[in-house]
Amino acid sequence: MGVKDFISHIRRYVQCHQLPAKKLQSAGRTASQYDGIVELWADSLEELDLAFASDGYKNVIHRDETNFCDDSEVICMITENVVMKE
Repeated sequence: MGVKDFISHIRRYVQCHQLPAKKLQSAGRTASQYDGIVELWADSLEELDLAFASDGYKNVIHRDETNFCDDSEVICMITENVVMKE
C-alpha cells in the first residue's frame, strides 16, 4: 500500500532538521528540545483534511510516525503565509 492518495492532496512537503549541537554552540546558540519541523502545504483546509483522512496516511504514514515522533510532544499549527519581504 502506498501513500499516493495522501500526497495527491499535498502541494509541498518540507523537513527542517535542527543543526548539530556543536555547530549551534560554536555560534553561541543552544539546541531546541525539538530536532525538527515538518511543513505540509495544501491548497485549502479541505485538501489537508482529505490528506489526513486518506488510507495512505491512516495505514502507512501514521503507523510509521511512532518510529520517529513522540505524539505526546507534537505541536500542530495551521497557518497562512504573510510575505514580509521577498
